[in-house]
Amino acid sequence: MTKQLRTPPSPVTAKHPSKGAWKGWTRIFENRSARIAAVCLVALLAVACRFVNLDADPPVDVSWSQDLLTDPPQYSSYARTAVAHGSWNPLNDEGLVFFRKNITGIFAYIVFTLFGPSVATANLTAVLLNLIAVGFLAWGVARAFGFLAGLGAAWVLAINYLFVSYGRQPFLEVASNACLAVAFWAIISSAKRWSWIIVGGLVAGAGTFFGKVTALHAAPVFILATLMQALDDDASVKGIAR
Repeated sequence: MTKQLRTPPSPVTAKHPSKGAWKGWTRIFENRSARIAAVCLVALLAVACRFVNLDADPPVDVSWSQDLLTDPPQYSSYARTAVAHGSWNPLNDEGLVFFRKNITGIFAYIVFTLFGPSVATANLTAVLLNLIAVGFLAWGVARAFGFLAGLGAAWVLAINYLFVSYGRQPFLEVASNACLAVAFWAIISSAKRWSWIIVGGLVAGAGTFFGKVTALHAAPVFILATLMQALDDDASVKGIAR
């Protein structure tokens, strides 16, 4: 009678069974359908958290100042005036020009044109920009560190209370975050096509000068990402769309 030979467990699995279990659990994502299902689930969760009661007042427990109640309407007010009265600046008020010339206002004008000006559509503008930030940041992380890292980043951003609360208000920072996320993805993508780094620089610059200058705080991240790509000429793209 012939005995069946059993493959002995690896030293890592024998000493640390949990590591072997973790490796086995993650192998489900080797299946493309499983990856697509996971991405759809996180996307659905992100959308659900942001689209519920779009016209509701923002929570009062996330900030010590009145910024959530007073600041966002200013950034979309010129776009509302342009749609409702046909002029961006009917009173010729040239003060605080950044309230009128910003990325949030451009997106708000498009949304107001399609659905009419209201509190809900102003917040919809912010939600769309916030979802762009979630998607491209997670995609960039996935390209740099693998699918599971990107999925984890998307999960955290999808349900983070502060990110959701501020992401439902048309702040200038919401547009800056979207631009920085797209720029981060473009810089990571430059491992395969160097021209993407130019796109990343232009988008990051737009998010800084037509959003909030505080976007400059992300400069060290972009410098680090660029150095990572320069030091790894053979970096492989492991994105969600692979």
